[in-house]
Amino acid sequence: MGTNFNELWNDPNFIDASQKAKIDFEVSLIGKMIEARERKGLSQRQLADMAGIKQPALARLESMKATPQIDTLFKIL
Repeated sequence: MGTNFNELWNDPNFIDASQKAKIDFEVSLIGKMIEARERKGLSQRQLADMAGIKQPALARLESMKATPQIDTLFKIL
């Protein structure tokens, strides 16, 4: 097994292609959400208030400390 991130990321015994695709999708989705929020000039608190969620929940999503739930993403959209 690898000893650094790149070695682990490219080790099919550690993470398979479908898991990598899921992670890549989530990272891309969250990145686009952050870009859209910033493009609109909204703070996390403003967007959270508009979406009816708590600001710490949005912060956890944006920092990838939580997996986005589909209902939360719909609220944000």
